[in-house]
Amino acid sequence: MSRNVKIILAAIILVGGLLRIVALDQWPNGIHPDELVIGLSGYTIAKTEADYRLTGRPPLYVTGLSNRYDNRTSLLNVYANAVEHLFLPTSLRTIRLPGALVGTLTIWLVFLWARILFKDTTIALTSAAVLALSPYHIFYSRFGNDAVFCIALILAGTLLFRHALRSGRSLTFAASAALIALTLYGYLTYK
Repeated sequence: MSRNVKIILAAIILVGGLLRIVALDQWPNGIHPDELVIGLSGYTIAKTEADYRLTGRPPLYVTGLSNRYDNRTSLLNVYANAVEHLFLPTSLRTIRLPGALVGTLTIWLVFLWARILFKDTTIALTSAAVLALSPYHIFYSRFGNDAVFCIALILAGTLLFRHALRSGRSLTFAASAALIALTLYGYLTYK
């Protein structure tokens, strides 16, 4: 990759990251119940090593605020929030930051996949720029939701799988399988 391509890609990722991270606690306005469950669960796992219902054990899935219907939420964002709560103060920004960071990482992963698929750096940079500026992806990266995790995991897992097919290394196969399997804990719809 040439120096100019690296500079352009870094600029695209920087702009995309800023669009996802700046004023994270102000937009979208307010807090969604999913964000509340993710933040509360992450906080209580960090402080008590159990979910917010205080079951006495780290959860394999987290239930929502109601017992009236099956409203489980995925674990990846919850545990990312738990790690974050060990180092950062509790706030709306803290709840939303993992998704914003993963959404920013997805820009780079889209660039890598587009470069492989189209064998053209210009198309790869354009693909990364389109994702970086996509209002839909910006919103879901800023919103403390867990759907953005799966996009990154699928892209990273399939990139590693492609590399494993070419290299034949069993460790790379295992790493790709682990990333793809994590999608099951990244967003419940993927189950």
